[in-house]
Amino acid sequence: MIPVFICHICDGKENCELAIKIMEKLRRDIKNIEVFIACQDNRWSNAKDLNTILDRCYFFVPIISNSFPDRRNCCAELTQAKTRQKQNTKFPIIRPVRYHCDLELMKELGFAIDQVNETGVLWEDFSQDEKFESSYQKFYKRIYGAILDN
Repeated sequence: MIPVFICHICDGKENCELAIKIMEKLRRDIKNIEVFIACQDNRWSNAKDLNTILDRCYFFVPIISNSFPDRRNCCAELTQAKTRQKQNTKFPIIRPVRYHCDLELMKELGFAIDQVNETGVLWEDFSQDEKFESSYQKFYKRIYGAILDN
């Protein structure tokens, strides 16, 4: 199984809906993928369990909205993923999702990139609901490509 950890603001609304939609499509499109969304999963009961799941993920997908920095748990999960990536140099592969947030916030969180030249940490913009399918296809290709490369 290929473990994927989706980090998002559990608001019971748009952020959760996007996380679930991405999870469902990944499960449909990629065999042997295991997607974890904390508010949708009962395999954890405390922070230690959650950290264990995060530590074994191959992909870490933070869904960044403007209130992401205000959520202590989301920031802690992002920090843990970045720390693990530095220690491991390979995993987790971080594939951020921009969702109705300022570009400045993406830069503040360390996701400043040149989208045209595809340098830096590549993220996909899911801010326009009507463009979900095209955004997902780009996101999927990056995830699938990373699976093939690793």
